[in-house]
Amino acid sequence: MKFFSRKLPEPIVIHPVQQPQDMDEEQQRALRAGAQMEYQTALAMRDRIMTEITTSARWVQTSLLLVNGGAAVAVLQSEALTPHARGLAGAAFVIGMMFSLLSAYTGIQLGQDAPRRFSYIAGYWLGITIDLLRSEEVERDWAEYGRNRVRLSRLSTIPGWLSLIAFIVGCLTVASYLI
Repeated sequence: MKFFSRKLPEPIVIHPVQQPQDMDEEQQRALRAGAQMEYQTALAMRDRIMTEITTSARWVQTSLLLVNGGAAVAVLQSEALTPHARGLAGAAFVIGMMFSLLSAYTGIQLGQDAPRRFSYIAGYWLGITIDLLRSEEVERDWAEYGRNRVRLSRLSTIPGWLSLIAFIVGCLTVASYLI
């Protein structure tokens, strides 16, 4: 049984490219309307991704950092624990802080090229609204980029989960010495 598994999205079908001279007026209007919609979607997604990246970096990783950091300070100042217990629990909480920072760093690194890529694809679709010239290669590359982003997004969540696990290990260590 797989925990936290994500189903990959269905493959994106790229319709065959037709040259503008091979289209009737209705097909040209439909392509322009679709391209305009894709253009607006690309710009909206670029803005949304930037918002999500900054929000995630600000809240999720900060919360993990503060929880582990606060626990480390509390444990290291506790006189109820033996020095050995303080060292073990403190180490777990410090490791949790490191994973928290790694999670933030990884998330930012993975999202760094998204605004540029979304701006590029927005420009591509804007160009189509003008000249109706599509490129199967550009659309195939864009679809592959999307699939890769889904796979790579796991790289930023793994350190987050490890940070949580380190916090739990630290708490269990404290509990085992207090009982």
